[in-house]
Amino acid sequence: MKRPLVIALCSAGIVLAWLDHQSYAAGQARARERIDRYSLGERYPELDAEIRRRYDPVAADLKVAQALLNDELDRSWIGRLPEERARLELERSATRLEEAAAIGREAWPLRPASWQAPMVLGGATYLSRFRDRDPRFLADREGWEQPLSAALDLAPAQTGPTRFLAAAYLGNWASLDAERRATTVDLLGRAFEDRQTFQLLIRDWLRVAPSRSRALEVIPERPWAWQILQQHFSTANDWELYVRARRRWYETLATDLDLALDEVARQLDGGEQRQARSRLLTLAQGIPRSVDFVPSLRRIIELLPPGPVGSPSAETFAGWLDWSFDLCLRDKCPFDAAATSRLARLAGDLPADQRALAALIAGDLPRAELIERRFATGPHEDWAPYHLLKAEHQTRAHRLEAAESSLANVVSSWRERPRYWIAVHALAAAGDDSERLARTESELERLRRTSWAASAWTRREDGFELEIWPSTAAAGLSLEITGAAPGGSVAEIFLNGKLLEIHRTARSSGIVRIEAPIPSGVSRLAVRFQTGGSVHPGAVQLL
Repeated sequence: MKRPLVIALCSAGIVLAWLDHQSYAAGQARARERIDRYSLGERYPELDAEIRRRYDPVAADLKVAQALLNDELDRSWIGRLPEERARLELERSATRLEEAAAIGREAWPLRPASWQAPMVLGGATYLSRFRDRDPRFLADREGWEQPLSAALDLAPAQTGPTRFLAAAYLGNWASLDAERRATTVDLLGRAFEDRQTFQLLIRDWLRVAPSRSRALEVIPERPWAWQILQQHFSTANDWELYVRARRRWYETLATDLDLALDEVARQLDGGEQRQARSRLLTLAQGIPRSVDFVPSLRRIIELLPPGPVGSPSAETFAGWLDWSFDLCLRDKCPFDAAATSRLARLAGDLPADQRALAALIAGDLPRAELIERRFATGPHEDWAPYHLLKAEHQTRAHRLEAAESSLANVVSSWRERPRYWIAVHALAAAGDDSERLARTESELERLRRTSWAASAWTRREDGFELEIWPSTAAAGLSLEITGAAPGGSVAEIFLNGKLLEIHRTARSSGIVRIEAPIPSGVSRLAVRFQTGGSVHPGAVQLL
């Protein structure tokens, strides 16, 4: 009696397993057919592998439906297709949405706990009715609102339901009552934490936001969000909001870098050298050259595992090294000897004068002099910073004849700069040369000023630069902006590598008044313009 029962149970198990396999095989075939029919593999190369891992045929269907919906949510991929193919894909937009909605509608009763099913159904219904100006978009709001709300209730932390519901409300903003508008603003606060959602919806939100200040209240404290806004406001010539976005970008970037570097340090501790190295190089390329970000870059080069770097990264490190040389000449070196040496190695194939200067700052005088003997051929503009800093180093070491020789190699155009006469004064003081000391003091007094003409500015690759030597410490300065730029201009003003001000002028020309301590030593004032047109810094006056 027992044996027939066991045989029957085993037979039933085999039949159920066969039926289950048949269901799986049918679901796989159905999913792959849709992938091929809509060429989804071209845009989602991992989709086929993900489908194979899903034994549940309903889950496989929903994965395909999500890909169809994503295709319609962001149709930028169509613009990259050949003209005829792009036309055909645009014609199939409605078909893709109908297919996605049908999958969601069929799957929802079968998987009532699945948030993907109502999201696909609601999202596809919303997009279809909104684009076709279907009267049901407003008359039958529940057709898209009810499934999207259900998806949000089932998965409040998921991006998809929040994105579609926020997009639907923004598209229907004019008809929303005060309560629904408040709900939409709350939704946007969550939805904008996702970068793709932010890029898709930010223009719509800026268009309908009740006020300019209210528009910025829902922006996440992430540097990428403020960077996207900078691009938008720049295109729109909205320089007032551009300045606000630029300031918030600087502020959030520092915090974001600290968190990112902590994460990289954990990766290195876990042995993930390749991933950590790639991440560090990417972070380095996104840091603006400013004193405020020196600690971040120093930490990057300390954490960076050994190995070659590509051309973009080498250019980034070379830019930082050149920037640091300017500060070494005017204020103080932002990097210590070890960091300067590592920067020089990471910068790749540097000009000989920069290699010698880096070695000198890093404390390797023999190497610096070796490079000098091989490549320096008398006084030259490029070698002037090296000879000046070397002379100061030799004076401190009381190698006075050697310092005199180094100063003799400084090209004549640099002998009108304060730093040259400061070096000569230090040498005269070290040698107890009272007559020379008196002459240099006279020259130094001549170079001290309280104002500088517009012609004193030097054009640099990234903006304009002015070397100033105030006759006394000041509480601030005024800077004239001259030239012409449609819609006004924005200037970033730096003193010794530190950002002092981001200033907008309502017209092309104007006066920027900056209240910040101006030291009495030699300083570097730099201006970068974040606008087009022929705009230049003009006269400078201490306050």
